[in-house]
Amino acid sequence: MNAWNVAFFDAVGTVKLWSLKLCRTCPVPKLLEESTCRELVLEGEVVRRFGLFPRVHVFAVCAASLTPLDNPTRCPHCEQHQ
Repeated sequence: MNAWNVAFFDAVGTVKLWSLKLCRTCPVPKLLEESTCRELVLEGEVVRRFGLFPRVHVFAVCAASLTPLDNPTRCPHCEQHQ
């Protein structure tokens, strides 16, 4: 069995490792399915929960209104303009 890893760089050029295990807990597929935002833009980063457990943390923005979304499943702008 092979471990799939992808190296990526953070803002200061430090190499981080992406592990396939992170896909099991990644919130992105669920957010894409449930979000009311028609112009959803997501950015993800790997963070350690309690300093131990790596998880994907997602930052979401509505590209139509250029507004960060605290709750990516609901977009006030897109809901208002349906």
